[in-house]
Amino acid sequence: IPNSVDHERYRPKAKQDQSERRRICYVGRLAEEKGLLCLVQAMKLVSEAISGVTLDIVGDGPMRNELIHRAARLGLQDVIHFTGNSTALPYYHASDLFVLPSFSEGLSLALLEAMACGLPVVATNVEGNREVLHPAGPVSALPAADYLIGECGILVNPGDVTGLAGAI
Repeated sequence: IPNSVDHERYRPKAKQDQSERRRICYVGRLAEEKGLLCLVQAMKLVSEAISGVTLDIVGDGPMRNELIHRAARLGLQDVIHFTGNSTALPYYHASDLFVLPSFSEGLSLALLEAMACGLPVVATNVEGNREVLHPAGPVSALPAADYLIGECGILVNPGDVTGLAGAI
């Protein structure tokens, strides 16, 4: 078992009235290989299409300042919240969707935790994510600006901002 989750701790929580909320979370390092610049750009498109949507970016890393500045340049200061290193569990429980836009990924513990908490998942079509999300049949690449609904989540091509926004 390459990675596992404590299902006593990470489990679905009864959500309050969700009619007004549209909350997304990312949990992990703020590093280039995590595809977060694409996520910030995708959130611009998502926020234009969905009123009241927010994204919590939980974690820290070398790209933090660059991501904050990019979000500000795109006018997303009220949409994207950078929490720093925080306990992820409250963000999973408060969210309606988990997103993992990595360019490469092993077996992501954050992905497993989010799924154990009952969150729908949008992730990139890379090795570890494919293994967990079980697309129907072999998938090497998806058509541009497209996504694939797998057995356990939605896969998008790494770096595909439009596809990521559409899947979200």
